[in-house]
Amino acid sequence: MITILNHRKRKVAKKILTLQKEAYQVEATYLGVSDIPPLRDTTRAIMYSNEEFIGFWDGKSLIGSIAYEVSKGALILSRVMVSPSHFRKGIATALLQYLFSSKGDDSVYIVTTGAQNYPAIELYKKFGFTECQSYATREGIQLLKLIRTVNEDAFPKA
Repeated sequence: MITILNHRKRKVAKKILTLQKEAYQVEATYLGVSDIPPLRDTTRAIMYSNEEFIGFWDGKSLIGSIAYEVSKGALILSRVMVSPSHFRKGIATALLQYLFSSKGDDSVYIVTTGAQNYPAIELYKKFGFTECQSYATREGIQLLKLIRTVNEDAFPKA
Protein backbone atom coordinates (compact mmCIF):
# COMPACT_ATOMS: atom_id res chain seq x y z
CA MET A 1 0.00 0.00 0.00
CA ILE A 2 1.28 3.48 -0.89
CA THR A 3 0.66 6.37 1.50
CA ILE A 4 1.86 9.89 2.20
CA LEU A 5 4.22 9.71 5.18
CA ASN A 6 4.14 12.15 8.09
CA HIS A 7 7.89 12.32 8.59
CA ARG A 8 7.44 14.85 11.40
CA LYS A 9 6.40 11.96 13.68
CA ARG A 10 9.45 10.41 15.32
CA LYS A 11 8.22 6.84 14.85
CA VAL A 12 7.73 7.39 11.09
CA ALA A 13 11.06 9.22 10.75
CA LYS A 14 12.81 6.28 12.44
CA LYS A 15 11.24 3.86 9.94
CA ILE A 16 12.35 6.09 7.06
CA LEU A 17 15.88 6.29 8.47
CA THR A 18 16.12 2.52 8.92
CA LEU A 19 15.01 1.96 5.34
CA GLN A 20 17.33 4.68 4.07
CA LYS A 21 20.39 3.18 5.74
CA GLU A 22 19.63 -0.27 4.30
CA ALA A 23 19.03 1.05 0.78
CA TYR A 24 21.88 3.56 0.61
CA GLN A 25 24.39 1.04 1.95
CA VAL A 26 23.79 -0.84 -1.30
CA GLU A 27 24.35 2.35 -3.31
CA ALA A 28 27.59 3.00 -1.42
CA THR A 29 28.72 -0.49 -2.45
CA TYR A 30 27.87 0.30 -6.10
CA LEU A 31 29.99 3.43 -5.79
CA GLY A 32 32.89 1.58 -4.19
CA VAL A 33 32.82 3.64 -0.98
CA SER A 34 31.87 2.92 2.61
CA ASP A 35 30.17 6.20 3.41
CA ILE A 36 27.79 8.55 1.59
CA PRO A 37 25.72 11.42 3.07
CA PRO A 38 22.40 9.50 3.34
CA LEU A 39 24.15 7.03 5.68
CA ARG A 40 24.96 9.90 8.07
CA ASP A 41 21.38 11.18 8.35
CA THR A 42 19.56 11.23 11.67
CA THR A 43 15.96 10.81 12.73
CA ARG A 44 15.92 14.48 13.66
CA ALA A 45 17.19 15.52 10.20
CA ILE A 46 14.36 13.58 8.56
CA MET A 47 11.78 14.99 10.97
CA TYR A 48 12.81 18.57 10.18
CA SER A 49 13.30 18.05 6.46
CA ASN A 50 11.35 20.22 4.02
CA GLU A 51 10.81 17.21 1.78
CA GLU A 52 7.54 15.40 1.20
CA PHE A 53 7.71 11.63 1.70
CA ILE A 54 5.69 8.84 0.10
CA GLY A 55 5.93 5.31 1.45
CA PHE A 56 5.29 1.79 0.25
CA TRP A 57 4.13 -0.52 3.04
CA ASP A 58 4.09 -4.29 3.32
CA GLY A 59 1.82 -4.67 6.30
CA LYS A 60 3.50 -2.69 9.10
CA SER A 61 6.89 -2.62 7.37
CA LEU A 62 8.03 0.37 5.34
CA ILE A 63 9.81 -1.26 2.39
CA GLY A 64 10.06 1.65 -0.04
CA SER A 65 9.97 5.42 -0.01
CA ILE A 66 10.61 8.43 -2.15
CA ALA A 67 11.02 12.02 -1.08
CA TYR A 68 10.86 15.19 -3.10
CA GLU A 69 11.06 18.96 -2.89
CA VAL A 70 9.86 21.63 -5.29
CA SER A 71 12.52 24.15 -6.28
CA LYS A 72 12.43 26.76 -9.04
CA GLY A 73 9.47 25.08 -10.71
CA ALA A 74 11.06 21.62 -10.76
CA LEU A 75 10.24 18.64 -8.62
CA ILE A 76 13.53 17.33 -7.18
CA LEU A 77 13.52 13.66 -6.23
CA SER A 78 15.82 13.75 -3.22
CA ARG A 79 15.51 10.17 -1.99
CA VAL A 80 14.45 6.99 -3.73
CA MET A 81 14.88 3.89 -1.60
CA VAL A 82 13.74 0.30 -1.45
CA SER A 83 14.63 -2.32 1.13
CA PRO A 84 17.30 -4.57 -0.43
CA SER A 85 15.22 -7.64 0.44
CA HIS A 86 12.52 -6.23 -1.87
CA PHE A 87 14.66 -5.16 -4.84
CA ARG A 88 13.32 -6.00 -8.30
CA LYS A 89 9.71 -6.30 -7.14
CA GLY A 90 8.44 -3.10 -8.79
CA ILE A 91 8.31 -1.02 -5.62
CA ALA A 92 10.32 1.95 -6.94
CA THR A 93 8.31 1.76 -10.16
CA ALA A 94 5.04 1.88 -8.21
CA LEU A 95 6.25 4.83 -6.13
CA LEU A 96 7.33 6.78 -9.21
CA GLN A 97 4.04 6.03 -10.98
CA TYR A 98 2.16 7.23 -7.90
CA LEU A 99 4.19 10.44 -7.81
CA PHE A 100 3.77 11.15 -11.52
CA SER A 101 0.02 10.50 -11.38
CA SER A 102 -0.42 12.75 -8.35
CA LYS A 103 1.89 15.57 -9.50
CA GLY A 104 1.24 15.35 -13.22
CA ASP A 105 3.21 14.53 -16.31
CA ASP A 106 3.59 18.20 -17.16
CA SER A 107 6.14 18.80 -14.39
CA VAL A 108 9.90 18.86 -14.69
CA TYR A 109 11.51 16.17 -12.52
CA ILE A 110 15.19 16.02 -11.54
CA VAL A 111 17.01 13.20 -9.79
CA THR A 112 20.67 12.57 -8.94
CA THR A 113 22.18 9.14 -8.39
CA GLY A 114 25.57 7.49 -8.28
CA ALA A 115 27.04 7.18 -11.76
CA GLN A 116 27.64 3.46 -11.11
CA ASN A 117 24.14 2.80 -9.77
CA TYR A 118 23.06 1.16 -13.01
CA PRO A 119 19.76 -0.29 -11.71
CA ALA A 120 18.61 3.19 -10.63
CA ILE A 121 19.74 4.81 -13.89
CA GLU A 122 17.91 2.12 -15.86
CA LEU A 123 14.74 2.73 -13.83
CA TYR A 124 14.83 6.49 -14.37
CA LYS A 125 15.45 6.11 -18.10
CA LYS A 126 12.44 3.77 -18.28
CA PHE A 127 10.38 6.74 -17.09
CA GLY A 128 11.81 9.13 -19.67
CA PHE A 129 14.61 10.69 -17.66
CA THR A 130 17.69 11.67 -19.66
CA GLU A 131 21.21 12.33 -18.45
CA CYS A 132 21.96 16.03 -18.20
CA GLN A 133 25.06 16.36 -15.99
CA SER A 134 27.87 14.25 -14.59
CA TYR A 135 30.05 15.52 -11.77
CA ALA A 136 32.15 14.46 -8.78
CA THR A 137 31.63 15.38 -5.14
CA ARG A 138 34.49 16.70 -2.99
CA GLU A 139 34.99 13.11 -1.86
CA GLY A 140 35.44 12.01 -5.47
CA ILE A 141 32.09 10.22 -5.78
CA GLN A 142 30.82 10.33 -9.36
CA LEU A 143 27.18 11.43 -9.61
CA LEU A 144 24.78 11.63 -12.51
CA LYS A 145 21.91 14.13 -12.72
CA LEU A 146 18.92 13.11 -14.84
CA ILE A 147 15.93 15.16 -15.92
CA ARG A 148 12.43 14.32 -17.07
CA THR A 149 11.06 17.30 -18.91
CA VAL A 150 7.58 18.46 -19.76
CA ASN A 151 5.51 15.82 -21.49
CA GLU A 152 4.49 17.50 -24.73
CA ASP A 153 1.51 15.13 -24.99
CA ALA A 154 0.07 16.84 -21.90
CA PHE A 155 -0.61 19.96 -23.96
CA PRO A 156 -3.17 20.38 -26.73
CA LYS A 157 -1.77 20.57 -30.25
CA ALA A 158 -2.07 23.94 -32.01
